[in-house]
Amino acid sequence: MLKAQKYAILQLALFLLMMAGCQSKKEVDGTLNLVLRENPQSLDPVMSQDAIAAYAIGTVYETLYQYHYLKRPYELEPLLAEKMPQYSKDGLTVTIPIKKGVFFHDNPCFPDGKGREVVAEDFIYAFKRVADTKTRSEGWWIFDGKILGMNAFREKPDYEKPIEGLKALDKYTLQIRLTKKYPQLNYILAMAYTAPVPKEAVEKYKEEFAWNPVGTGPYVLKEFVRSSKLVYEKNKNFRGEKFPLKPVAATSTGGGVRVAEVSIGGMQAMPVYKVASATTSTPCKDTENKLPQGCNTQAASQTQEEYDYGKDLPFAEKMVIHIFIERQPMWLKFLKGELDHTDIPKDSFDTSVDKTTMELKSELLEKGIVLTKDQSSTQWWLGFNMRDPLMGKNKFLRKAIALAYDSKKDIELFGLGAAQAANQIIPSPIAGHNVNLPPRAYNLELAKKMLEKAGYPGGKGLPEINFDTEGSSKHRQIAEYVTQQMAQIGIKIKANLHSRPEYFDMRKKSKHQIILDGWIADYPDAENFLQLLYGPNASPGMNNSSFKNLEYDKLFEKIAAMPPSAERQKLINKMTDIFLEEEPWVPNWVQKIFNVRQSWLKNYLYSDFAYNVFKYYRVDLEEKKRRSSP
Repeated sequence: MLKAQKYAILQLALFLLMMAGCQSKKEVDGTLNLVLRENPQSLDPVMSQDAIAAYAIGTVYETLYQYHYLKRPYELEPLLAEKMPQYSKDGLTVTIPIKKGVFFHDNPCFPDGKGREVVAEDFIYAFKRVADTKTRSEGWWIFDGKILGMNAFREKPDYEKPIEGLKALDKYTLQIRLTKKYPQLNYILAMAYTAPVPKEAVEKYKEEFAWNPVGTGPYVLKEFVRSSKLVYEKNKNFRGEKFPLKPVAATSTGGGVRVAEVSIGGMQAMPVYKVASATTSTPCKDTENKLPQGCNTQAASQTQEEYDYGKDLPFAEKMVIHIFIERQPMWLKFLKGELDHTDIPKDSFDTSVDKTTMELKSELLEKGIVLTKDQSSTQWWLGFNMRDPLMGKNKFLRKAIALAYDSKKDIELFGLGAAQAANQIIPSPIAGHNVNLPPRAYNLELAKKMLEKAGYPGGKGLPEINFDTEGSSKHRQIAEYVTQQMAQIGIKIKANLHSRPEYFDMRKKSKHQIILDGWIADYPDAENFLQLLYGPNASPGMNNSSFKNLEYDKLFEKIAAMPPSAERQKLINKMTDIFLEEEPWVPNWVQKIFNVRQSWLKNYLYSDFAYNVFKYYRVDLEEKKRRSSP
């Protein structure tokens, strides 16, 4: 291990020395050079179910609403909508005025190749595509049972027939009629699933539409080379958007931060909660375009540099998103200054970050590399398949596995030593998390007793159990760790590694026994995590464990229609108790995000929920030239 570390340090030093020399041979321009860890499965908004696809899609397509880039706690604002939704008194009819003068990208699917104006019917068409089983969208859960007539359409799709709950009141006004109160709808309308797509493009490109995106956003896709790059160019016909003027003050509410609530049909809409990065109560007021020290928004805690307040978006004329399946080549390119931003690979973390201070080591600081640290709401767990005859029917076997799994060591190995240990369904940054629960137990002796209670003392008679995950180097190491952990109590694990598409397909078809699973929150409310164990969402839905519990399902249906309250929290706590008793998951940890960027990348700010953030980034050419010169 010591030799390996010395080698890594020497390797790092050599590449840092090479940085200036390598870059001096290349022309320095304002192109954004960013990173994706995998190939996107599709560039069709109906397939935006994972973060990889969502970033690639969010660069081209737009939604009715978006998250304000600078406000913390997170807050929605109109994007393609003219203003926030208008709700009827009973909360069941939603009216949304749409901006005029928004045009789809120029594309051969249109007459003379000129993009046409977006109208209300385009949103109805997009919503229908999410419901249509032929598109294979995993986004159906956002509409399932929520909009009048939508489920009937799904049973027998007919795009020529109207849906009762979707209507274009006029060219620029969309009306949605709900079957029940849906406080999360505002968040849903900020998700890429709901982005308008032109019918002309779908009909022209057919099966190839997934790789021929036609949106309304600030960038147009010009080239996609699988396992290599996506190349985007600025949309010359973009209607225009401004960088936000300034962030706003946040107010503390105990464990989180809260913004004012908006009345929706006689009930309160879901307020947005988020743990602030700083604990001071200094207001976040703009002072000469600078953020004051101690401001309690995430924006201020990350950096004190100036933002490009009020300037035209997007900044970059060109953007290249480089695809790296393996992490080390990506890291070396970043060190040479060929990439503007990335996370730190696990295998390079110890040579880059001082584990005592959790700050960058001097070699990187001297090169102008900037580190940002953010507590995300992304949570990871080991998921059991409750349809599997072995795993699903033996609660004590599941409990034995949970007790034998050391999350603390897992965090040291795979969570950069900084993640938060998880002990329930809802991660700590999300409202609804029960702060009174004890940490999840790691107890080998009790695990052995549970295994005996399961009918397999010392593992005798227990067949080999399959653990399935993706095939990257990190996931291979995780599979080895799971195997070692279970061997401590006599459980034999067979590790199966898959390509990303194979892994997703296997989960949908419930062909697994245990998987490494996780969830990147779609929006900041407990319902978004609790739905992951709701029975009707079982595979091929997002309930990958196919957990079904009648009491849990009834409680979920109640909380899904409730605004935050003490009563809602009591029901959530009951759901948590059911989860802990049945153990369909082994909660592992909540991710801490360590990102690095070059000093010339300006306006960077981490977001848990927004995927259309690249339009805000700017390359400071003078800074880049200065840093790139020999």
